[in-house]
Amino acid sequence: MIPAVAHPAPGTVLAPLAVAVPLAAAAVLAGANQRIPALWRDLLGSAAAATATVLAGVVLSQAAHRRVVYWFGGWRPVHGTVIGVDYAVDPMGGALAVLAGVLALAALVYSRRFFGETGGRYPALVLVFTAASIDFAWTGDLFNMFVAFELVAVTGFILTGFYAEEEAPLQGAINFAVLNTVGGLVVLTGVALLYGHTGTLNLAQMGQTLAGHRPGGLVVVAFALLASGFLVKAGSVPWHFWLPDAYGTAPAPASILIAGVTSELGLFGLARTWETVFSGAVAGSAEQRIRLVLGALGVLTALVGTAMALAEDHPRRLLAFVVIAHLGVYLLGFSLLRTAALGGVALLAAGDGFVKGALFLAVGIIRRHRRATGARALRGEGPAITIAAGVIVLGVLCLSDLPPFSSSVGKDLLVATAGSAGPLVEAVIAVTVVGSGAAILASAVQVWQGHAVDNPSPSEDAAETAAGWGNVTLLAPPVVLLAAALGLGLVPHLADHAASAAASFADRPGYHAAVYGAARRAVARPGTGGGGVEPLVIDGAEAAASVLAAAALVSRRRIAPVLGRGTGWLRDLHRGHLGDQLTWAVLGMAAMAAASGLALR
Repeated sequence: MIPAVAHPAPGTVLAPLAVAVPLAAAAVLAGANQRIPALWRDLLGSAAAATATVLAGVVLSQAAHRRVVYWFGGWRPVHGTVIGVDYAVDPMGGALAVLAGVLALAALVYSRRFFGETGGRYPALVLVFTAASIDFAWTGDLFNMFVAFELVAVTGFILTGFYAEEEAPLQGAINFAVLNTVGGLVVLTGVALLYGHTGTLNLAQMGQTLAGHRPGGLVVVAFALLASGFLVKAGSVPWHFWLPDAYGTAPAPASILIAGVTSELGLFGLARTWETVFSGAVAGSAEQRIRLVLGALGVLTALVGTAMALAEDHPRRLLAFVVIAHLGVYLLGFSLLRTAALGGVALLAAGDGFVKGALFLAVGIIRRHRRATGARALRGEGPAITIAAGVIVLGVLCLSDLPPFSSSVGKDLLVATAGSAGPLVEAVIAVTVVGSGAAILASAVQVWQGHAVDNPSPSEDAAETAAGWGNVTLLAPPVVLLAAALGLGLVPHLADHAASAAASFADRPGYHAAVYGAARRAVARPGTGGGGVEPLVIDGAEAAASVLAAAALVSRRRIAPVLGRGTGWLRDLHRGHLGDQLTWAVLGMAAMAAASGLALR
């Protein structure tokens, strides 16, 4: 049971501090870049990220018992009218903020040895990214959500183009920037339409205004615009084309932020606006139809991402398609619009976020090791390479939802609470985890053997010589991230906690009551179902299938021609042409508008 409260809990001032601390540190690092020694710049950046993460963890611990509401400047609602901007933190928003903080800290620690000398602007960008991510996860104002996500996108594509003097990173950053700018403009248009219709930007007041009324054409268009914009940033098909371009050229530390945070934020934005703003106006057959629309997008995203992961040779682009495939599973789970299933999606996203970060860092270590040893022997690298390979193998097991990792608990909760859609969800998850796991393992073996290694950046080579691969700061981040995914899975009654958090997230009346300072109300926790031996057997079978499929892929003698013929047309669509990507984005938005109109009217 998670009650909401009429007044902010003691200590909620920590919520804005979690955003203010990294922003202040970023300003110092950017403004005094030349005056602070390199070691102190790195320490300041890491300390600020760690502080933000701890503060977010404290706020999460408070939100686990009762929703945390903070009003900036003390501008509380008066006579039912909201003027100020608030934070309304529930367990799911709090957990997303902690995830962003942990990944940012891992990126900063890893960067010290990955880059060598980066200057103060790089850690400043990471800290701004972190602050904007936390702000997005906690805010109760729709326009503030737009601003925060745009700040995430801007810092993201700057980090992607870190080696902007080279053609490939510059092209990846441009594609990232253009597609996400289009998505941002679409979101802003949806915000403007809702503001014009409801007269407010506060999520709770918007939901209260729309509740009980059949959605008109303007509300339907606003939903289609917001959904399209958030899915552009999440990387759903057909708006996903910028992801492989960005991941394939971004440095590994920047990739873990984009892969582990940006996609999750996009899906969170869609879930937050649906549950808080639109759900009260949609019921019955209209809800069933919108479930079909979102579910179809989820299945298509999962299948396209898996197929492209199997056909891709470039290690980081392959991981990008794995991210897309798993996003499809999350979207399919959300499309069920079942509270407990949403808890399963949250566990999957959290566990996978840690693992995807670990995989990007581990692949970065191995591929650069193989490139370097082709020209010269590097001393003391044996343990580092062994640990990185172990991270990849364990990461694939985690992505295969093998116990005791948290993703296993999330997957079992999602399937157990999916109702009549359970067999479809199970089948899509099985295809996704087997295909993506096999692709990662096969690619790792090829990199180990000296194949599938993309051309290095001159800056990376220089940093590599100076860094020294035996340093603990290079190995600790991927190991700690993988341990976090394992540790989360060992939390007692994790499925019950996730279902309870999802119940609080989806409780629109409770959200409204907390924001308006009304009396406490209890939220019933849905049943988690599932359990028993059958899920364990299925999880083990999926992991074993991933290993067997990877062994088959490594040979490539018979499989490569088949994959080439079957996915050639699909690979042609992912050639990185910006005009094609914009065309697909516009077509996707038009299709979403048409489908939303048919579903909600």
